[in-house]
Amino acid sequence: MKKLLTILLLLVAMSMLIADDFELSGTNELEFIYKAADDSLKTYFYDELSLVANYKKLVFGMKFIAELPRYVNDQPLEELAPRDVEVEWDERYLTYEGDNLLLHAGTTEESIGSGLLFRSYRDDDVDVDTRLDAILIKADTDYFRAKALYGAMEHDTYDDKHELAYLMDIESSVIPHTTIGATYFENQKLDTSSTYNLSQLYGFRFVQEWDFLDFYGEYARNTIMESNIDGDGYYANLNTYFYDFTITGVYKNFKDMNYDLNDVPTANYHEEALSDDRSNGADEEGFMGEFSWTPEGYNFFVSYAEAWDTDKDREMNDFFGSIGKMFGEMEVTAECGYWEKVNEASILWNREITPTLVFDIPTETLGFHIKAEYQRIEKEAQGVEKNHWEPLLQADISYDKHSFSIIAETNVEEIGEIADSRFFVNAEFRTNIYENTDVVLFGGSEKGGKVCRNGVCKTVKPFDGIRLELSTRF
Repeated sequence: MKKLLTILLLLVAMSMLIADDFELSGTNELEFIYKAADDSLKTYFYDELSLVANYKKLVFGMKFIAELPRYVNDQPLEELAPRDVEVEWDERYLTYEGDNLLLHAGTTEESIGSGLLFRSYRDDDVDVDTRLDAILIKADTDYFRAKALYGAMEHDTYDDKHELAYLMDIESSVIPHTTIGATYFENQKLDTSSTYNLSQLYGFRFVQEWDFLDFYGEYARNTIMESNIDGDGYYANLNTYFYDFTITGVYKNFKDMNYDLNDVPTANYHEEALSDDRSNGADEEGFMGEFSWTPEGYNFFVSYAEAWDTDKDREMNDFFGSIGKMFGEMEVTAECGYWEKVNEASILWNREITPTLVFDIPTETLGFHIKAEYQRIEKEAQGVEKNHWEPLLQADISYDKHSFSIIAETNVEEIGEIADSRFFVNAEFRTNIYENTDVVLFGGSEKGGKVCRNGVCKTVKPFDGIRLELSTRF
C-alpha cells in the first residue's frame, strides 16, 4: 500500500513540474556528530530533505531521511560502520485546498480538541511519532466544520502489520460565543501478530469565549471490545481576565484513556507524568491553578497542581513561581520550580527543587541572558535514599544574527565538594550565514534533559562530543 501511494504521489508531482503555476520550496536539515563513544563509529550523520510543490490549489509534499543507524539505548555497537547509511521515506502527501474543502492523502498529522480523544503527531524531542498514512477530508461552512479520517499506522514490532483508525468529527459555532463539537473514533489495535482489539471512542467538547473569560470542557468515552474495559476522560480549562490579572483553573480525570493515538493534557507546569511506571491517561485525577499579574515594571506568575490515582497509590504535586522586575532596560527574574512524586505500590519517592535567578540585559549592540540554577534532586527507592545537587551557570550573548551560549553544570552529593566534582561544560554558536541558511555548532558535554539556549528549548540525551547542524530553506 505504501509503495502504491508513493508511486501515485510521485506521478502527480511529475505532472506538476511542467505546469506554469508551479512553485517549489523546501528545507534541508543536515547534522554531523563526532561522539566520544566506545564502539567502532565515533561519527554520526543525519540528513532530512523536505520538498513542497504548489500548483494552484494542489500541494504535494515529501520528505526523506538519510542517516547512519541509531544507537540502541545508547549501548556501544561493535559492528557499526559508515557504509551502513540508511535512506527512507519519512513522509509523502498530496493536499487539495479549496475555499471550503480540504482533501488530504498520505502522511497525516491531526488533532481533535485537547488531544484527549485523538492526536496523531511527531515530536523528535521526546522521540514520539504517531503519524498516520491516511485520507483526510475537512469541510467548512457558515454553520459547521467537519472532519473525516481513515488511516493506518505501522506496528512497532511487526513491520508488515498495521493498526487502523477511523474518525468523524463535527463542530458548530452557530450560537454566539459558543462552539460545540462531537467526535466518533475507532482504533483497531494489534494485540498479537494475528489478533486485533477494537476500541470505540466518542467525545463531546464545549467552548465559551468572551472578552473576560474563556472556557473549554471535554468528555471522552473509551470502550475496548475484547477486554470489556470502559474508560472515561474529563478535562476542563477556565481562564478569566480582568485588569492586569489572569486566573486559570484546570481539572482532569482520566481512566483507561491511554493509547497510541491520543495525548492527554498533563495539567501541570512541568508537563510531568503522574508516575514513571504508568502511561498518561491510564488512571489519574487532578487539578491545576495558575495566577499571573503584570503591573507596570513587574511580572508575577504562580502555578500549582496536584494529581493522584484511584487507590491513592500514586500521588504528585507540582509548583512553579516567578517574579520579575524591570530596572530600566534590564529585567531580573527569580524563579522556583518544585515537583514531588510518591509511588507507594513500588515504594518510590522523588522530588526536585530548582531555584533560579535570571538576568536579561540588552545593550545597544549586545544582548545578555544570564541564568544561575541551583537544583536539588532527592530520591528514595525500597528504603534507600539518594540525594544530590545539580548547580548550573549559563550565559547567552547575542549580536545581530549571531548568538553564543555557554553552560557549566555539575552533579555533587555535598555542595562543599563542588570544586572537586566533574563539570559538564558545553558551548553553542548559532548564526545565519546566508539569508536562508542557519548554522549551529556545539561542542562539549551535557548531562541530558531539557535544555534552553539561544532562545531554543530541546530535550536532549547525555552527550559528549561535537555537533554541527546546517539548516537551509529554499
